[in-house]
Amino acid sequence: MTADSLKLAKTGKVKGDVGEFALVDFAPFAAAGIPSPAPEKWLQGKLAVVPDAQLPSDGFLGSRWFAGRIWEIDYPAASLKVLQKWHPGKDEACIELGFRSGADGKRNLDFPRVVVTVDGEPLDMLLDTGATAQLSRTSAQGFSASVGTKIGTSYVSKTIFDRWVAHHPEWKVIEGAESVTGRSEPMIRVADITVAGEKVGPVWFAQRPDANFRDFMSRMTDKPVVGAVGGSALKYFRVVLDYPGGSACFWSTANR
Repeated sequence: MTADSLKLAKTGKVKGDVGEFALVDFAPFAAAGIPSPAPEKWLQGKLAVVPDAQLPSDGFLGSRWFAGRIWEIDYPAASLKVLQKWHPGKDEACIELGFRSGADGKRNLDFPRVVVTVDGEPLDMLLDTGATAQLSRTSAQGFSASVGTKIGTSYVSKTIFDRWVAHHPEWKVIEGAESVTGRSEPMIRVADITVAGEKVGPVWFAQRPDANFRDFMSRMTDKPVVGAVGGSALKYFRVVLDYPGGSACFWSTANR
């Protein structure tokens, strides 16, 4: 529907997991100052048109769009921009981004892995700027939002979630907090997490089955991951994501 309303002409097709999808040019967005994806093999820098039912919004810009650029995302200032150059100072709070590479050493996927610390335990997680939770009747009031509202969140596997619950009964848990296709999941408010030496919190995590990360997402990262860090944690930071350089720098609101 969005492609039709913008009158985007179809310029080809691409094979997906199920069937084929039409391709359309990115040009109207580039004219508005939004950079197009890199011209990689699968989409050739274009957008794939998928059925409305498969997208929670008008569109989705994923890892291929972020790849190959240096981004500054200032969550408190609600801004996003591309940096042409970036040279962090020696005292900056920066960490390595892990990316999966092929046998030739070249990066073949652009899903970044970061290490965060929760309750003294380092955890490998996907850096997921698009992590979203849809609030249910049991959670909407607590977030001062209406039922069905989508919020930025973070995810964690059930094994880790259950460990946090057992070790920290003081951390708030909302059962059935968010609606997922065919089921509901609980959420937990973790007191704080540490990223690149910067401690922030509280941070909400939504539970996900272990298999989501163990059997699926970990196939796309350089090391196994047990969760994803999203907006509920990143909201405290100004972040520079240097995809070519494989690093990320964080400045928390406490140090602004």
